This record gives sequence, structure tokens and C-alpha cells, in this order.
Amino acid sequence: MTEMTPLNTIRARQRAWAERNGRALDKDGYCTCADDNIFERLSDAARKDFDRADGGELGRRGKRGKIRAVHSSSALACNWFDYWRHRDLRPLSKAFGMPVPFSKLALEQNFSTGLRGKGPNLDVLLTADDGSLFAIESKFAESYPSRS
Repeated sequence: MTEMTPLNTIRARQRAWAERNGRALDKDGYCTCADDNIFERLSDAARKDFDRADGGELGRRGKRGKIRAVHSSSALACNWFDYWRHRDLRPLSKAFGMPVPFSKLALEQNFSTGLRGKGPNLDVLLTADDGSLFAIESKFAESYPSRS
């Protein structure tokens, strides 16, 4: 029997969600395809964002994409924010207390830190009408250790 750590509880609940919704999972908790892990399917714009990024979210060179995992932070960000892609972003601006409304939303955007090496991919990037940026880093189960 599997020890019920917080991480295992999250994964069990996500597996139950997948089963209730007819999503097939492998033994590691990965859906057959990315669309099975996205509530409204992966939009064309989101797919382009993930394709341009270097995080391997959609998979590369025979490797399954990380976004297919039911415990994926990028799937969490996509499920919450891609809905807004072609909608009025003013409610999000207001919710985040931004004085200038957002005009653009993008997922998985690479940013340079000015340090050597590869820059991070920001899960959500909102751009305001004045060009100011608002970034969101999504975390789902990363903070829970695999053993407690």
C-alpha cells in the first residue's frame, strides 16, 4: 500500500478526477495527450506559446510532455488563465489590483535574468496597456516532498 504523503494525496485526487472524466492515465499520472489534461482543450495560441518555449511542456524527441501530468503546474496555469486569452482582461487587472488594464496574455514565456545560463519560463505573462508586465509562476505539487 502506498504511504499517503501530501503529494500522494494530491496525485490520488487528481487520478480520481481523471477517472471521473474519462481520461486515461499511465502509471505515473500522465494523460494520453495534452488535451486530456486541459478543461477546454489546448487553444491554438497556448499550443504556440508552449511550442516556442524550451521547457518541453508538449514533449520533445520521443519524450512525453510535462503538461500531460495531472500534477502539472503548466496545466494548472493553462486551465486557469487560457480561458481569458480572447476575453476582456480588465476583470483580471482589477482582481490583481493593477491600475492599468491588461491587454495581452501569454503562457510559458522565457525571460532573461541577466545571469549566465538559460532564463526561466514564466507560466503566465500579462502585459498592461502601458507595457508594464505582470508575471505569474504556477506551482501545483512542487512544494510537497515525495516523502514526509
